Amino acid sequence: MPGSIVTRAYDNTRGGAQYDEHTLTPARVRQKGVSRLFRLPLHGDARGMEAQPLVAADVPRPGGGTRNLLLCATMANNVHAFDMAALGGAPAWVTHLGTPVKGSKAIDIYEINDNWGILSTPVVDDSRKRLYCVAWVSPDRSVGKGDHLVFAIDLKDGSLVGKPILLDSAIYRPGGGLPTQRFESVARKQRAALLLATVKGRKTLFVPAGSVVENAGTNRGWLIAIDVDDWKIAAAWTTTVRGSGGGIWQGGAGPAADDEGFVYLMTGNGSFAPPHELSESFVKLRYTPAAEGAAARTEPVDWFTPFTDAERTGHVDDDDAHVAVDHHAVPEPTNQRHDHGDVDAMWGDMDLSSGGPILIQASKTVIGAGKDGIAYSLKTNAMGKTSLADLGHGNDNYKACRWIGFFTHFPGFHVKPDPANIRELNVLFGGKMRHQHSSPLTWDSPDFGRVVANWGENGNLRLWRVDDQGALHYLACSAEVSSPESGGMGGMPGGFMCASLRRGVKNTTLIWASVPYKNANAEITNGRFIAYDGSTLGQFPDGSGRLLKLWDSQDWNQQYLFNKFNPPVVWDGRVFLPAYDGSLLVFG
Repeated sequence: MPGSIVTRAYDNTRGGAQYDEHTLTPARVRQKGVSRLFRLPLHGDARGMEAQPLVAADVPRPGGGTRNLLLCATMANNVHAFDMAALGGAPAWVTHLGTPVKGSKAIDIYEINDNWGILSTPVVDDSRKRLYCVAWVSPDRSVGKGDHLVFAIDLKDGSLVGKPILLDSAIYRPGGGLPTQRFESVARKQRAALLLATVKGRKTLFVPAGSVVENAGTNRGWLIAIDVDDWKIAAAWTTTVRGSGGGIWQGGAGPAADDEGFVYLMTGNGSFAPPHELSESFVKLRYTPAAEGAAARTEPVDWFTPFTDAERTGHVDDDDAHVAVDHHAVPEPTNQRHDHGDVDAMWGDMDLSSGGPILIQASKTVIGAGKDGIAYSLKTNAMGKTSLADLGHGNDNYKACRWIGFFTHFPGFHVKPDPANIRELNVLFGGKMRHQHSSPLTWDSPDFGRVVANWGENGNLRLWRVDDQGALHYLACSAEVSSPESGGMGGMPGGFMCASLRRGVKNTTLIWASVPYKNANAEITNGRFIAYDGSTLGQFPDGSGRLLKLWDSQDWNQQYLFNKFNPPVVWDGRVFLPAYDGSLLVFG
């Protein structure tokens, strides 16, 4: 039986693969398909959960013995724990963490959610059998009186461990005469998943955050480190200090961490003037726990910045490095190419933090892509430390990359993914948006070697082989596309996926994908759930590789409401799919 699923995308590399799946195989799914076994209701919120479900294995029972718990944290600030041996019945326990903030246009202009409580994926502390999560709590449901609180929950019975930690007590003092920054719950949106890592013997919980009002002066990205043993905030870091922006949201994906304890993340729109203004960047951070009277600290040690917002819109000068632009007053695109005028605001919203990073530790590689659908493969030990001087000379800046390529689409060999002028990419290829949201997948394939899979907006599932130098080599794609009814304008978010296989055994890999029919950012839409053979490829008529579909909810007229930032997960022969009808669907 597999162990716990302790974090989003299974582990701190954010690979998204379950390596201990012995029941579900391509042969079995091809022969028998899958069936919907249960619908687990998550009461208190119409949409249910934005956080990925987790599994805690071998949790002590109150009366003795152990059990395996399925954990679902919801926007109603409820944590539901279901006994895996009794799915379909009542939860083993439910813990309520306080009144959530009421949904409104101030938080989400489309008002998809009726509550804003636990938004990010929590993390399981497997050795202590605890769950750590962040809840947005407000006594009168207003944003103004809301607090972001960190809770520790005993998985045995759902009771709280210690007092919740108020994130508003986090302070970042950059020094050097730069302004001190204080975390303010009223301005924050904490969507990116939590990270639990052991650094120099200290178990540390990392809490990333972005913003509610992304063009406000208080908008900046945060990474807050909590010492789990002391149960208090140990250090904090912000992506911008004098300017603003650089939110960390990553489509719900979490920061990654390597075996040495370095943390990797991707930042969004905002100002750039390193090392204290690091918007639109891959950032590698070193956390140093408190020791011998010295306070704990978090600091960037490397970064790569493919472009700035000002460069993207063609207004590069020294002043732009410290000015936050309103990147969200974006007009509807009317042409395929935009070179000047007000529509340039669209290209100032390229938001690298719409995607999250994945790590390949064997080759010391970090890979990620943002809204323009261009992927960057970087050396974790030499990311480039992009300077203002490097920008505007794209070919020189790109030398830090192991590989650059079109990730979510392919416009043809005549278009370069690494032009000297980044504005050459300000194009709606095929008249469609091609954003990347959340993390891609990566796993050690017994059939193809190290692979990466991704599924962007208005595109198809794409599979790549990764060589030892971190370069990606295209293998295949699916015939099915995401958001086929969106018209290409919008079409968020593409596909949310996981992989399952038996480690080291050929012909056991499945890729599970949930995609919307329409634009899931602006409306609640039906979803399509598909299982692909991740071990054997077919061919399209032109001879190119094709991912083979084994099972498709559409073929069986199985309807569900698509959850726009939540991947499926696999555990012991079952697939868990969050749905936007306030439930978790269980297939097997």
